Amino acid sequence: MSKRSSDSIDKMIIHIHGGGFVSMSSGSHQNYTRIWAKETGVPVFSIDYRLSPEWKFPAALNDVWQVYYYLIERGCRDWGINTPKKIVIVGDSAGGNLAAALTVLSIMRGYRVPEGIMLAYPGNSFRALICIQVLTFRSGTSLHLCCCLLMIPFYPGHS
Repeated sequence: MSKRSSDSIDKMIIHIHGGGFVSMSSGSHQNYTRIWAKETGVPVFSIDYRLSPEWKFPAALNDVWQVYYYLIERGCRDWGINTPKKIVIVGDSAGGNLAAALTVLSIMRGYRVPEGIMLAYPGNSFRALICIQVLTFRSGTSLHLCCCLLMIPFYPGHS
C-alpha cells in the first residue's frame, strides 16, 4: 500500500498479462505495473493464470474470473480497501483477450462490469492479428510473425 490511508482508496486496476497464453506472468510485467501503482496511487492487482499447453481453454478465463470475483466480493476487505467505485481491467495480447472475455462474462452473468477496460493488442481476431504483425514486424516493433503463428493453436476457436 502507498503512504496514503487505505480507507481513501476507492479505485482498482486489475492487470492481466500477455504471453500468447503460453508464457509470461504477472512478474514479467512488473516493470510497468509497479509504475502504475506508484504514479496513480491506485492498487494494481496483476493476475497469474494457468498457461497452455498444459491447461486448455477455459482454464485461463476461469482463473481470471475467480480472481475478479474474489477481489470484488472479499478481496477488498482482505486488503483493507473500500469497495471500489471504479475498476479498470487492463490486458496486453492474450491478457487483452482475457480482459475482453472477462468483461463479456460479467455482462452475461449480470455481475459488476468494470468501469473501464484497456486492451493492448488483444488477440481477438487472427486475420487482423496476422495483418498487424506483418506490418509491424517490418519496423521491428513487434513479435516475429512466426512466433505469433506458432501461438494460434492455443487460442480457442482458431481455424
